[in-house]
Amino acid sequence: MHRLILFTMHSCPKCPAAREIARQLAEDTGLELAEMDMSTPDGQIEALMYNICSAPALVLADGDGEPLWIVRGLPTDEDIMRIRRLGRRRR
Repeated sequence: MHRLILFTMHSCPKCPAAREIARQLAEDTGLELAEMDMSTPDGQIEALMYNICSAPALVLADGDGEPLWIVRGLPTDEDIMRIRRLGRRRR
């Protein structure tokens, strides 16, 4: 099953807004949402797997963890529509 992965950091001023967008996307699409704190070793390793260097970032990954869509920064309306479309179609 596909899932959303949100990369955040405590000091990130845009992360609360990204968190709310990701929660709403997960609710709308039925996708699992995982939040990774990039200030932890596990979060850093996971971020490196997707070539993410800063927070916030949002990844839609397939069941094997392969990225279907990556958003660096706050998702735009286009990003949100694409994630909804991909998340519903490929669950």
